[in-house]
Amino acid sequence: MLLQHPVAAQAVFAALVAEGRRFATTPEGKQWKEALAGSELVRNGRQLWEALSLNLLEEEESTVVPTTYLEAVFRAASSPELEQVIRRLWDSKGVADKDGHVDR
Repeated sequence: MLLQHPVAAQAVFAALVAEGRRFATTPEGKQWKEALAGSELVRNGRQLWEALSLNLLEEEESTVVPTTYLEAVFRAASSPELEQVIRRLWDSKGVADKDGHVDR
């Protein structure tokens, strides 16, 4: 979802962050924030989220396409190993033939 629809993913992420920040200012939100502040589960959840999202999303609501996403695309496009990386990705999905050619 993140890589196929980066604009939508960014919008959803920014909205969730904004809503969470608003909730944290309410009395109930402040209680939850204090209760979860030192939580190992929250710490582990954040690490998992950052790993799964490749840390590509940004909190800023006005961001349309995250700059980190664009940077990753540009970095990949300029890599001399781009063809091998794409071949490995397609191979892992079972889409590429033995020579790395994708049949679409």
